[in-house]
Amino acid sequence: MANSATPTTQSRRQPSIPFILMLGLSLALLVIGADAVFPALRPLDQLGIPYPHVFCFIPFLLPAMVILVWFISRRSVVATGVALVLAVCVMTAATHWADAPLARIPLANWMEGTELRAAEQRLGFKIAETGIRDGSFLLVDRGNEKAATNEVKRLRFYRQ
Repeated sequence: MANSATPTTQSRRQPSIPFILMLGLSLALLVIGADAVFPALRPLDQLGIPYPHVFCFIPFLLPAMVILVWFISRRSVVATGVALVLAVCVMTAATHWADAPLARIPLANWMEGTELRAAEQRLGFKIAETGIRDGSFLLVDRGNEKAATNEVKRLRFYRQ
């Protein structure tokens, strides 16, 4: 008596290409967001300037929201594209917002650590130094810009 039941093989579903593409785009959004948002928030942390702490989670929340929109919209390309564009706009807005409360005072050259700490003690508020392709800058809260500028001029580090 032969067994009439044929063995059944369970088929493994391969992940669909659109799903892999969405995961890749979300991972890229996460990396780009972390590379933009965290460096923008760092001076605020150094200077003790308060900011909404939800900004720390933006690089993680926005890619998750894009995937969620993709699933909810039944994989609509238009809805997902709009969600991606909005996510990039929110990240850009967060970095611009983080830059707004900072005043950049141009420096002729780098201040040494002892000079920086001494100036910080004389001024009575936190200052930070940064360098970009446009030169060296002293970062301060906008409310303290005038006092910090006068101190930098007094120390002869001010760059016109």
